[in-house]
Amino acid sequence: MWHVIATTSLRRWEGRAMRMMRILLADDDEDVRGSFLQLFGIHGYDVTAVDNGRALLKALEEDGTFDLVISDNNMPEVSGLEALKELRADERWKDLPVIIISGRVKVASEVEALGATFIDKSKFKDLHAAVEQLGRDLVEKDLEGD
Repeated sequence: MWHVIATTSLRRWEGRAMRMMRILLADDDEDVRGSFLQLFGIHGYDVTAVDNGRALLKALEEDGTFDLVISDNNMPEVSGLEALKELRADERWKDLPVIIISGRVKVASEVEALGATFIDKSKFKDLHAAVEQLGRDLVEKDLEGD
């Protein structure tokens, strides 16, 4: 399991301090994991990375405090889609935001039917935009609770 935490524990949004969003990332490609860890770490996210869907599920069992799961679909042992189905079947994770990344667009409708976001691997910019939007939604939710 790989873990990167940005240098500060708070981010700023519209002049307000907010807690750092915790992301659980699953991808079997070490280079892709490294790129995601670097990208999201630079932008101030607390990222934990694992290399397959089974490890993703185990990480959630061990530490259920993640705000977002980002998973490749095509992985050994347990695919991203299989992990998503298990998450949606578990009351603890049924509302956890999930982004599935795949070069196989044909899984998009099934991913979206399970209440998750699908991002085509060739559209990397869309992933960063989706994560930023989820971060803003999290801040608004935190502020409503204050």
